[in-house]
Amino acid sequence: MSDFMFGIVKLGIIPKLFLVVVVATGVAYLGRAVLSPAPSPAPATAEIAIDISNSPPPSGLFHSAHAKINSTSPFLRIIIFVLVAALLPFATVSIVKNVLGERSNKYNFLLLAAYTAFDFLLALVLVGILLTDFWAFFFLIIAAIASGVYNFALLNRIEELENG
Repeated sequence: MSDFMFGIVKLGIIPKLFLVVVVATGVAYLGRAVLSPAPSPAPATAEIAIDISNSPPPSGLFHSAHAKINSTSPFLRIIIFVLVAALLPFATVSIVKNVLGERSNKYNFLLLAAYTAFDFLLALVLVGILLTDFWAFFFLIIAAIASGVYNFALLNRIEELENG
């Protein structure tokens, strides 16, 4: 490891969290910039404005699911995510013990990846499926990072308790 990496390891929890938030914000901004449509050039002549206020909202499965999910309270969605993500490893503790009993890094990694992927998909659903703005990207990235760190720490703790 380089001296820079040892310097990061020696930092306290607050600077590390700050670094994670800065990186997540940058990735969310980059994702928004990549997925947003390119700005259209200014028209040479003035065009007649079309009134779209009475047009129906976009239809389709994803749009209706997005509207239904976003009609619920954001606070309630955050609580649902935290509860499900926090309790999933405890609800499947017998699977965790069997996988950790194999003493295989491959299986341990797959278990960690499965929990984190489940949490990511749950966050995607609770954000509203369609990533329509910066905050949706931001919360999705923060949820993925937080669930990965939480699952890693929890699986390590369970393994320590089993071996120790």
